[in-house]
Amino acid sequence: DEHHSITISIGVSQLPDEFAGNDDVAIIEKLLGTADGALYQAKESGRNRVCLAASNYGSERAAAPFV
Repeated sequence: DEHHSITISIGVSQLPDEFAGNDDVAIIEKLLGTADGALYQAKESGRNRVCLAASNYGSERAAAPFV
């Protein structure tokens, strides 16, 4: 029997309500950028982590990770 372990790191970003329904490419790219920053923060924090992007829209800095 061979055993395999899988780990996951997740970065989450939230679109503020005032931008809901807006399909502006710049807003979408910024949202993906903040999620990407949170993903790298999760990876740097260890295995099996989820990090939320800072609540200040436009910030690339991620909040503290949680499991």
